[in-house]
Amino acid sequence: MNDIEYKNAMLYTARVYKQGSRELDRLQIYEAGKEYLWKSKYKKKKPMTYDFTCDWWTDRVNQYKSQLEHLKNADFSYLEIGTYEGRSALWFADNFPKCNVTCIDPYQPYHDLPIHLIEEAEKRFYKNKEGKNITHYKQGFIDFALSTNNKKYDVIYVDGSHLSFDAFADATIAWRLLNNNGIMILDDYELQNYDKEYENCKTGIDYFLKNIYNQHQVLYRGWQIVIKKTPAYDEMGFPNKKLGAKDF
Repeated sequence: MNDIEYKNAMLYTARVYKQGSRELDRLQIYEAGKEYLWKSKYKKKKPMTYDFTCDWWTDRVNQYKSQLEHLKNADFSYLEIGTYEGRSALWFADNFPKCNVTCIDPYQPYHDLPIHLIEEAEKRFYKNKEGKNITHYKQGFIDFALSTNNKKYDVIYVDGSHLSFDAFADATIAWRLLNNNGIMILDDYELQNYDKEYENCKTGIDYFLKNIYNQHQVLYRGWQIVIKKTPAYDEMGFPNKKLGAKDF
């Protein structure tokens, strides 16, 4: 028992016996020390609880989380565009101990979310991420990308605006920040928020995928699309693969 633990044991025992710490004998201190160490170090901690009001993440990530298993003990960087209450960011922080999580969310009014929900989500996120290896930038993604000094990420999750043009722009910019062999998760591919098909996420994401047809491999397709970044050309300078319908 070191000096700090010895002092804490004395104070702990004094509270138990309701007497001054100077009046304790060595046996009481020793027994109190064992109990103190057990309570402070060895007692099983209660699982962390978070404050969430919705879950748009768990069921979907369960469909393809096997594609992320190789990262279990890896030291890697994760970038998230659009965080809301932080459920997906915290999932990565909790499931990948060495993951360095960066979140981008300006928490500004969206066309499809009332401002009071955004303000409440921001407060929950700050509370939920306490003590976690999570860095948050309260700014737009374009502003963030311009200030990154070409920093690259191993996993990028794109869950920003649901308008097709914004979805295309976010994915295109994020692609430049993704390492080769890195993984990108594109959310809300099947979301139908707008009557005009060309305004929905799917249109923007499909156009983005066509632009990178020889630079990616589709790992999963559903509500979210998960792709792996592959070099466009091989060591000899030839295209790695030809355009195919499976890539769209």
